[in-house]
Amino acid sequence: MANITSNSWARFLSKENSPQKAKLLKSESYDENGQLVLRNQCVTFAVKSGNFGGPRNGTKVISCEPKPNRNPDVSLSQKTSIDQAALYRLSGDRNPLHIDPSFAAVSGYDRPILHGLCTLGFSARFVKPVYPGQTLRVDMWREGNRIHFETVAVETSTVVISVNIPEFLVLINNNCH
Repeated sequence: MANITSNSWARFLSKENSPQKAKLLKSESYDENGQLVLRNQCVTFAVKSGNFGGPRNGTKVISCEPKPNRNPDVSLSQKTSIDQAALYRLSGDRNPLHIDPSFAAVSGYDRPILHGLCTLGFSARFVKPVYPGQTLRVDMWREGNRIHFETVAVETSTVVISVNIPEFLVLINNNCH
């Protein structure tokens, strides 16, 4: 089993002083032998502020591989509680978009949305907002050492999170399907 060391780094791929309001951050982690075990990209931006000054898909973005064209090998569902946004607020989230119906309306939503980081435990790329009380289903497709994850809001059949296919360096129990 590979041990991930603290030999990790992160840097902005978009220039700090550029006019772009969206920033692309790349990080990599290595095991004790210097072998790459994790690569991550994250984009940060202000919702609905627009006019980022750059292309929608930058040249340094690593594209996600498409999910397999078949039914998922595994699907899991878990309903979020109607008060989950209020509970998540206890973690320090003071953004009114997640608790105040009038602020959510001004932001273009019909009600407060569930915080993206609250939903992160289900998958990894935020595609659409999740509303408190919705049921989340995680679909998974296994392709050799890789698994593609996608989270769907069951009530609207909307993909809310999509994940690139991670490649597992160490296969866990081959009986997992």
